[in-house]
Amino acid sequence: RAAGLVGGPPTADVRPRLYLSGGQADAVASLDGQAFDHVVLHGQAGHASMFKMLYAGLTKGLNALLVNQLMAAERAGLFEAYVEELAFSQQSLLARAENVIPRMPADAERWTPEMREVASALRELDLPTGFHTAAEHVMQRLASSPFATETRETVDSGRTVRDTLRVP
Repeated sequence: RAAGLVGGPPTADVRPRLYLSGGQADAVASLDGQAFDHVVLHGQAGHASMFKMLYAGLTKGLNALLVNQLMAAERAGLFEAYVEELAFSQQSLLARAENVIPRMPADAERWTPEMREVASALRELDLPTGFHTAAEHVMQRLASSPFATETRETVDSGRTVRDTLRVP
């Protein structure tokens, strides 16, 4: 509980960040960080772990919300109008949806329990957990889609958001 990793696998340009907390945080941070950058959060040992949950709750939770709302628009027969409005008023959210949703089934099985952990972390802080419980269900649905057998390397780059959302 003294560390939390944020970000994807390292690339030539970007390295994930390893958040550290607790009594040994400075000592660990002094190690050569070739695979990731170190960020020390001063305070209790659990702060780095909580930070990871808060970050995942926002990023993956937002992705789950985008899936849920676009899936609802599809089922309501409003997909084209909904996407058109997003293109007009929420370009960055639409761009995010188009970028992440086709790739989400490949990671959804791993992200399902993570949403449960986020809800548990929020419960510890006496905050509502319903959103992340719902995000867990969205991830479960994606994890059961035919696209869930893909990996990050084999995701069909031509598949659209709409095609990805057509899951039972």
